[in-house]
Amino acid sequence: MQDKRKNGLVYPLFALVVIALIMGAILGLTNFATADIIQEQILQKAQESRQKIFPEADSFTEIQLEERHQNLAPGLESVFSAQSQGELVGYVFTAANKGYAGDVPAVIGINLDGKIIGIEVQDNKETPGLGTKVALPDFLDPIIGTSVDDSMEIVKSYETKPGISAVTGATFSSAAIAADLKDARAVFNELTGEEQ
Repeated sequence: MQDKRKNGLVYPLFALVVIALIMGAILGLTNFATADIIQEQILQKAQESRQKIFPEADSFTEIQLEERHQNLAPGLESVFSAQSQGELVGYVFTAANKGYAGDVPAVIGINLDGKIIGIEVQDNKETPGLGTKVALPDFLDPIIGTSVDDSMEIVKSYETKPGISAVTGATFSSAAIAADLKDARAVFNELTGEEQ
C-alpha cells in the first residue's frame, strides 16, 4: 500500500520537474534571443529622449563617467554633450534615484547658461495614479526654465519657500526627481567649472 502511494507521488513529481525544466529552458532561450532587441530599444528610447530635450542638437557624444562623478552624483547613469553644427549647446544627464517602489530615472537637459531646458521621466515602478504623477506636466513644467543655482529641495505645496513642489501623496517619488536633478547639477557644475 505504501509503495503504491510512494509511486503515486513520484510520477507526478517527476512530471512537474520535467515540465519546469522545459519551461525554464524556453524562457531562457527567449530571453537570450530578445536581449539584443530589448537593449536596442532602450538605447533608441534614450536617444529619442535626448533629441526631444535638445531638438536643435544634431549630435550627442557620451562623456565617460569617472569615479569622482559617481562620488558627486551616485544616481547618475550617463552624461552626453549636445552639439549643434559642431558647437556645444549643453548636456543631457540620465539619473535614477530611489523613489517609493524603486528607482525613478529621468533624462535632464541643461543648456550652457545653466538652465534646465527639459526633463523626461522614464519608465518606473512608482504607484500608478500617485507616484507616476511626477512624469506629468503639472510637476515637470515648473522645473523647466529654472537655473541649476535654484533650490532643488522638495517643499510642500503650502510652503512659500523656493524649491520643487512635491506631488501630494508622492513625496518619495518627488524626492527621487529632486535627487536626479541634484545629481545632474553636481556634474554639470564640475563639467563647466562652476562652484556648487
